[in-house]
Amino acid sequence: MVNTLLCANDAIAGTVLSNPQGATEALAQCQESAIMLGSYIDTLGERYSNLVRILEDYCENIYLISENLSDKNICRKISKKIQKQLTGLNNSIKYDMPEDKKEVVFLPYKASMWDSLESVWRAAEDDPGCNAYVIPIPYFDKNPNGSFKEEHYEGDRYPSYVPVTRYDEYDLEARRPDIIYIHNPYDECNHVTSVHPYFYSKNLRNFTDQLVYIPYFILPEIEPDNQDTIDTMKHFCFTPGTIYAHQVIVQSEKMRQIYINEYIKAAKEMGLSGEHVDRKILEKKFLGTGSPKIDKILNTKKEDLEIPAEWLKIIEKPDGSWKKIVFYNTSVSALLEHSEKMIEKMRSVFAVFKENRQEIALLWRPHPLIQATIESMRPQLWGDYKELKDSYIEAGWGIYDDTPDVDRAITVCDAYYGDHSSVVPLCEKSKKQVLIQNGSKRKEENCENIWLISRGSEFDDENDILWMVTVYTSILLKIDRKSGTLMKVYQIPIREIREYHYLDIKKAGSYLYLIPFNAEHVYRFHIETEQFDRIELPLSEQEKAKTGKFGQIFRVKDFLYIVGYNLPLVIKLDLNTLQMKRIEGFHTNGDSYARDGMLLEDDLYIPYYRKNIILHVNTENDSWEELAVESQDFNGFGTITRTNDEFILTDLADHRISCGQNENRMAVNSLQLLSPDSAECAKALYYYQYQKVYYYQNKEYYFPVCKSQIWMRDGQSNKKELVYAYPYDSRMKIDYYSKFEMINRYKNEIYFQARTNGDIFVIDMNKDEIQKFTVHISGEVKRSLLCAIIKGKDWKLVHETDVYSLPLFVHHLLSAEREM
Repeated sequence: MVNTLLCANDAIAGTVLSNPQGATEALAQCQESAIMLGSYIDTLGERYSNLVRILEDYCENIYLISENLSDKNICRKISKKIQKQLTGLNNSIKYDMPEDKKEVVFLPYKASMWDSLESVWRAAEDDPGCNAYVIPIPYFDKNPNGSFKEEHYEGDRYPSYVPVTRYDEYDLEARRPDIIYIHNPYDECNHVTSVHPYFYSKNLRNFTDQLVYIPYFILPEIEPDNQDTIDTMKHFCFTPGTIYAHQVIVQSEKMRQIYINEYIKAAKEMGLSGEHVDRKILEKKFLGTGSPKIDKILNTKKEDLEIPAEWLKIIEKPDGSWKKIVFYNTSVSALLEHSEKMIEKMRSVFAVFKENRQEIALLWRPHPLIQATIESMRPQLWGDYKELKDSYIEAGWGIYDDTPDVDRAITVCDAYYGDHSSVVPLCEKSKKQVLIQNGSKRKEENCENIWLISRGSEFDDENDILWMVTVYTSILLKIDRKSGTLMKVYQIPIREIREYHYLDIKKAGSYLYLIPFNAEHVYRFHIETEQFDRIELPLSEQEKAKTGKFGQIFRVKDFLYIVGYNLPLVIKLDLNTLQMKRIEGFHTNGDSYARDGMLLEDDLYIPYYRKNIILHVNTENDSWEELAVESQDFNGFGTITRTNDEFILTDLADHRISCGQNENRMAVNSLQLLSPDSAECAKALYYYQYQKVYYYQNKEYYFPVCKSQIWMRDGQSNKKELVYAYPYDSRMKIDYYSKFEMINRYKNEIYFQARTNGDIFVIDMNKDEIQKFTVHISGEVKRSLLCAIIKGKDWKLVHETDVYSLPLFVHHLLSAEREM
């Protein structure tokens, strides 16, 4: 400020005659600034009273200049005196006064969330130009009616190296810190807890020029154009914390763009204007410089941890080595969603880990707000939850971690099992194996054969090989069709394991082409070199994020046609150049195609699931038309096949519809109800009556969706059920789910697979008989199968399914080193 007064003094001396009005205004501003500076120095004590007197003399000289503006000589003499006064004042302030430091305040409320601020605090603490204060603030649980219950204060639960200041010993309003950091954005909007209203962001904003909000969580990364996923988290983008903070720091640049976009949308919906919808202002307000939570976990080393003695009793084996440690995380949202079923699920989880306690140490860390949430929103659930928790702690075979230090749990563990939460991305960052708990799956049974379950399959006629791409593990299987021997397994090099990455597969020359259903890319497998290539599809980021992308693949000469399922397009792939072309413009309005299209004389015929339309693609010139089926009684179609002279469709109401193509439409020739008892399956609006229909030598073979019976219809409309023993299994939901996975025709045979356990059967269409096709797996190939699953270099995260169970996860975790 003194330097500013010196500059002003020079300017005033030069303009007293030419601009007396401007000089008068400048002198008044100088006097106000001097009074403010003097008032501040006066608060520092008697030691600096001489500086206050200099400023008083300076103000007197300012007054004298204002009285003599018409006399240039007098003004020049006074100006020289002021120059000496201010120079001496500046030197005294520079060398004698305490350094002017920034005051930075951190206001965490739960100690377990401190890691979201810690790396920023460390930087401020180490900065000689800052005085940093960590001031934990009180918070309350809420009653169901929103009123406050008891007050909580966790100031005694912070790490020993963090100096804590009590909130009632620091006057925010009087001291007005330069920066305030918060990690709680909700103010009064949280239904379960609330910080003290004094510390709401809308109030804190009045006590600083820089209120900074950093989320206490991190989210899985999302592409800014993936609106479906954004819709699941957009409520985080427009909260009191993001509204009232001067600055918001999020985990990445992509997340920054999402916050800005969703903030503007929400602000407009609420009728706000000005800075709330000004993108230029918001671009400065939101920063994507990263989360301190990630900094904390990456900087924490296992060897530096202090492991409690009671933990070590559970972790250490008799020989002193450590067991595998699994971090079990249970969340608030899962309990709210599944209620009593979640309690049952947790009991079964504890049973699995108790059985394996000699090799695995379970570290259970429930979300710190579970008790407050259940008591507030599910009070009838608290008794069962408390009983389960108390019995687990009393048994003493596992670790119960209710400390604030989540980073210790992440660092010490070998794998993570539990609900999806902000802990999951941290475990992924620290390269832990992750299995996301499925709260609706409660039977923890084991089934090795699930690794064989496949939807996509292809026959190599030249070498008599059956190729299959698995549903739950993204592994390519090579099976000798004659002997049934599983010859080899190949891990598809994709990042994460989830269901139905690849749904169809096609052989062309020396390659197998795998098309993505839930994955993003086509993979091409060279049969001789056994190498995978990734082929990028011409898709937008939003299309890549879509689930159920493509359902079928057809080969026409030197081209592959990849048919969309939830994407309204067909992609043409040139097998020689790998160039691709999008064929699109169909009027699907978001409706899916059936996954049972057909190729007829090099033309594609693809039924729509929910419209009376058949998509016809002419591959000679890549033109297309939508053939309307002439009836208002249908609501889309599930399958299509071709007899000698007409198309056969099936619909939701279990009709067999015979049609002939008549220019740009389908003319219905006949309509027949196939199964009078089909009402039950018709309840399942997601599925159609038949998954597949084949035509062979004047016979039609029907594979229902929600029934295990397979039947044949002959040319005289006679029906015959093909008898075999379907392997029902308690693990599978069987009411309205498809009973089959792979269904594929090879010459006069149809190969199909039971969805329950992966058993494969073969229909001999000449004899209309079904035989089981047994897959033989040697010990060596089984080990390579397990290794492909466990050791896949990009495998990090798996979602638990009805068939990918917790016992399998435990088995693979323990067998990883033994099997490799």
